[in-house]
Amino acid sequence: EVKIAGSIPPLTNSYQTRNGLEKSETEKQYKEIADIVAQYVDILLCETQPEALEASIAAKAASVHGKPVWVAFTLEDDFALDAAANKLAPVLRSGQSLEYALKNLEGINNLEA
Repeated sequence: EVKIAGSIPPLTNSYQTRNGLEKSETEKQYKEIADIVAQYVDILLCETQPEALEASIAAKAASVHGKPVWVAFTLEDDFALDAAANKLAPVLRSGQSLEYALKNLEGINNLEA
């Protein structure tokens, strides 16, 4: 069985860490994108997300459609020191740890990956 994934991209360049929009405007734009894309796909893919909050907003907008939601982040090329764990760890382009970004996705409906 073939499944079609629809892209819900970052609102700006995947390598920028801030989209420059207020949270309410970011939510509005992601809702509009998700509402359109969801009509034509089986999976909603919030891809190349550079920052935890934006990824969470995108995933929440996608989650209301009852379809699987996947989130993919863009990471820095090198690991960075995770001060809380005192070890090297993968970090998003925003400098946030991957662990932090994943915790921000907890509780979102239909999140599979």
